[in-house]
Amino acid sequence: MTSSPTPRPHRASIESLPSEIIAQILLLLPVSPALGQIALASRSFGSWILWDASFAALHLKTWMAWNRIEIGTIGKLLDTLYIDWMHSTRSPWARKILIWNMLPFTYRATVFKWILSSALPNCDIPIGDDYEDSIYYYLGCSKSLALRLVEQLCADKNFDIQSQNNRVLIWCCFFGYAEAVEVLSEKPGVRLADNGEAIQMAVLQNNADTLQILLRAQFVINPESLIDALKQSTPSCLSMVEAFLDDGRVDCSYNRNEAIVLASSQGKLDIVRRLLEDERVNPADNDCLCLIEAASGKYWEVVKLLLKHPKVDPSVDDNHTLFTACNNGEFEIVQTLLLDSRVTMISGAVNNRAFTAAIKYAIRKKDPWVALLLLTHPSVDPSGDDNIALFLACESDNMDIVSPLLSNKQVKRAISAKNNRAFVAACVTGNIEMIDAFLEIEEFDPTVGLDEAVIDALSCDKNEAIMHICRNTKIRKNFSDDSLDTVLRLFLWKKDDKMVHEILETRPQLYLSGYTFEIACRKGRKDLLKLFLQQVDNQSSVDDDLLFDLGAEFKFEIIELLMQHSCSVVSTYQIQKSFNWACEIGSWKLASLHLLHHRIHLPSNINPMVFGGMSKTVGDFLRQKVHEAAWNDDVLTVESILAHPLWDSKHDDVLDEIIYPLTRIKLETRDLILSILKHRRFTCARNVKAKSFHAYCVAIAAAVLFPSIAPNPTRNNNELLLWAVSEGLDVFVELLLEDQRFGEMSRNNYINLRLAAFSCGQIGFKALFRFHHTWSRKHHIIAVSPDEAEAFALGDLEEIDFPTGQKMLCHAIKMNWIIVVKTLISCFNVDPSHLRNHALAEACERDHCEIVRILLDEHTVDPTTRSYYAMRKSVEHGCAECVYRFLDCLVDASFDNNVFLCTAARLGHVDVVDVLIQSDMLNGIESEYRVALQNAVNGGHANCVSQLKWLLRC
Repeated sequence: MTSSPTPRPHRASIESLPSEIIAQILLLLPVSPALGQIALASRSFGSWILWDASFAALHLKTWMAWNRIEIGTIGKLLDTLYIDWMHSTRSPWARKILIWNMLPFTYRATVFKWILSSALPNCDIPIGDDYEDSIYYYLGCSKSLALRLVEQLCADKNFDIQSQNNRVLIWCCFFGYAEAVEVLSEKPGVRLADNGEAIQMAVLQNNADTLQILLRAQFVINPESLIDALKQSTPSCLSMVEAFLDDGRVDCSYNRNEAIVLASSQGKLDIVRRLLEDERVNPADNDCLCLIEAASGKYWEVVKLLLKHPKVDPSVDDNHTLFTACNNGEFEIVQTLLLDSRVTMISGAVNNRAFTAAIKYAIRKKDPWVALLLLTHPSVDPSGDDNIALFLACESDNMDIVSPLLSNKQVKRAISAKNNRAFVAACVTGNIEMIDAFLEIEEFDPTVGLDEAVIDALSCDKNEAIMHICRNTKIRKNFSDDSLDTVLRLFLWKKDDKMVHEILETRPQLYLSGYTFEIACRKGRKDLLKLFLQQVDNQSSVDDDLLFDLGAEFKFEIIELLMQHSCSVVSTYQIQKSFNWACEIGSWKLASLHLLHHRIHLPSNINPMVFGGMSKTVGDFLRQKVHEAAWNDDVLTVESILAHPLWDSKHDDVLDEIIYPLTRIKLETRDLILSILKHRRFTCARNVKAKSFHAYCVAIAAAVLFPSIAPNPTRNNNELLLWAVSEGLDVFVELLLEDQRFGEMSRNNYINLRLAAFSCGQIGFKALFRFHHTWSRKHHIIAVSPDEAEAFALGDLEEIDFPTGQKMLCHAIKMNWIIVVKTLISCFNVDPSHLRNHALAEACERDHCEIVRILLDEHTVDPTTRSYYAMRKSVEHGCAECVYRFLDCLVDASFDNNVFLCTAARLGHVDVVDVLIQSDMLNGIESEYRVALQNAVNGGHANCVSQLKWLLRC
C-alpha cells in the first residue's frame, strides 16, 4: 500500500483565520504596488485591501509611523510611496505615474482625501501657479479615476467637500476633469464657497469644457478671467472668450477696454468682432489703443474692422495707422484713411513721414502703388525733408517712383541748387533714363555737385552713365577740364580703353594734365597716346627723365611715338645731348630712335651699335627701318625716314620692294601707300625706265595725288588700270577707280576689265564690281544683284571665247566662286570636262565640296579619268561627302587593289572608311582588306581597325 501524501496547507487554512488577525497581518505589509497582487491572492485579503477604506487609512498610518512620516508632510509621504520603485523605469515622471496607478484605489482615495483636506499651513507642498511646485503635480490621474474619487469624497459624511477653499473643485479645474466638475457643481455648498478661483484655474489651464460647466452653474467670475482667456494662444481661446461673452455677466470694458486692446494686439479678428457687438465696449478708449496695437502688429483685417467703427479715430498717435500701413504697402487701408478728413487734416510733416515710409516700402518691395496714391493727395508734400523721397528712389534705382516724383511741381521747385544728392544718387546707380529725366527739368542745375556725382559713379563702375553725362551738351560746357582729366586718369588706371577713347572724342579740346599724359606713357598705352597727341592743347614737351625711364622699361614704341610728334620736340641742343647721353650709357635703342626721328649730328667715331647692330652705316640703318616700318603699317615712321636729312636717294629702290606686296594685301588704311607714292612722285621721276614698275608707280602717283594736273588715267585704253588689275595690285585698282573719269569707259574697255578681274585679288575685284554697276546702267551691258560680288562675271557670256571661258572657270574654282562656276558651266562656250576633267581634279585638290557636287552632276564630266585622281584627292582630304558622290556615279570602289580603302585607313579617315565599306561598289578580296587593316593598325586609328575587322568577319 502506498501511504497517502501529507496534506499541504492551502488557502482554506488562511481564510479560516479570524478577520481581525488577517487585518493585523496585513498591517505589517509595506505600502507598495504589490498590494494589488496580494489582494487578489485571497478573498479575505481583497476585502480588506480593495474595499475597506478605513483599513486603507489605518494601514497607511501604520506604515507612515514606521517610516516616521507625519500626515501633514504630504510631499514626504508621496516621495516615500515612489522611492521603492524608482529604479524600475527610465523617466522619473513615468516612474511616478506608473507606481501611483498600481496602488489600490482605496489607498489612493485615502491619500487624496488627506491631501485635499489637509490645512495649508500643515502642507509642505503649496498650491500655486507654478506647476512643478504645485501639489497638483502629484495628483494627476485619469478622468474616470477622478470621477470615482469625487463621488466617493462626496459620499463620505466625514469629509467636507468644500474644505480648504474648494480644493477638490480647484484640483478638478486644474486637470480639466469635466465630469467630476459636473458632479461638484451640483453641490450648493461648493458653488457658494467659490470666489472665482475655479473659473480662473480653468481658464489658465485652457480647459474650455470645464469653463462651460462652471458658467452654466453660475460660478463666480472674476473680471480678470476674460483677460486671462484672451492671453491664451491655444485654439480653445476663442471658445472660452465666446463663452464669457455669451454669459453676459462679464464686463467686456473692464480696465479701460483691455479686452479689445489685447484681442487687437494678437490679431484675433473673430474675438474683436464679437467684442464690438457689445455696446459696453468702446474701441476709442485709451486713445484708440486697440487700433494702434492692431496696426503695429500688422493685423490688417482687424484694422479694417476697427476703422469701420464710428468711434475710432484713425489719426491717433500722429497718424500712426497711416504710417504703418504705408510702411507695409497696404493700399486699401491707405486709400480708406486718405478719405477720412481727420487723417488729412494732420500737419504736413506727419503725412510726409508716412509718404517717406511708403517710398521706402516701394523701394523694398518693388511696389510703388501706395507711394503713387499718396503722391497725388493734396495733404502730402513729396518734397519734404529736402526731397528725401526723391533721393531714396534714386538711390534704389526705382524709375517707377522717380518719374512721377520728377513730374511733381513741388519736387521740381525743391530741387536745391545747394544739394543735388538725388542726382548724385542717380549717377551712382548708372540709370541713364533717370539721369535724362533730371536733365530735362529746366529748374535743375546739373553742374552743382557734378564732380562728386561723376567720381562716385566711377567708383561704382557706372561707366556708361559717366559717358552719358560727358556727352550731354548742357553739362559739357560747364564740366571743368580738371574734373574730366581726373575721370580720364582713373579710367587709365582701370585700363578701360573704351571710356578713354569716348571721352577724348566727346571733348576734343580737353586739356590733359602732365600727370595724365605721363600715366599713359608709363602704362605703355600707345593707342591712347595717339589720341592724346592729336589734341592741339596737349603739345607739352617730354623731358629726358621720362624718355630714359621709358627706355629702361624697354617701352621703345612709346618713345618712338613721342618722337614722331611735335610734343617731344625741344631744342636741338637738348636732342643732341639726349642722343649723346643714350650712346654713353649704351641705350642703343633710344639712340637709334633719336637718330631716326631727329636731326642728329653724327660724330666720326659713332658706335655702330647705334644702327641696331645689323647695319654699318646710317644709310643701311634707315633703309632697314623704312622696310620694317612699312610692313608694320607705321605711316609716321615711314614719312619721318623719307624726310630724314640723311636719307640717300640711292636707297629709293627699296620702296619698289615694299610697295609691290603692300598693294596686294588688305590694309587698315591707304595712308602708307599714299606716303610712298608721294615720295616716288618727287624722287627720280624723270629717270625711270619705261614700262617698269617704278614708271607705273610714278604715273599712278600723279593720277591719284594730283588729279587736276595729271594726265587722264584712262589714256592708252586704260593702261594703268589694266596693268594694276593684271598684276593683282588691289590697292592701286581701288585708288584708280576712285577717279570719276573712269565712268566714261567704252564697252570694249569694260569687257577687257571684266575679263582681267579674275586675275585680281579680293579688294580689286570688289572695287571693279562697285564701279561695274555704274557702267552697266550707262551702257546697258548686264543687270546683276548688287548683293553678290561673285555675280560680276555673269553678263554677256556669249561674247566670251572658249579659251577665256576655260580660264575663267579655272580661276572661279580656285577662288571657290560657286555662283560663277554654276553660270560658266551653263554656257555653251565652257566645257567642264576640258583637259581630261581638269576642273574636277582642281576642285577635289582644293577640297571645294560644293563645286565637286556641281561638276559631278554634269553628264560630260567623267570621274574615272586621270586614274581616279579626283577621287583619290577627296579620300586624302577625308571628305566623306565627296567620296559618297563619287560612289553614287557608279565608280569602281575597289580600284587598284582597293587603294581608296587602304589610303583612308592609313590616314585615319573613319568616315570615308565607313562610306566605302557600306558601298555596294566595294568588291575586294580578303588580302586587300588585310592590307587596309594593317595600315590602320600602323597608324594607330582604333576606329578604323574596328570597322575593318567587322568587314573581314563579314
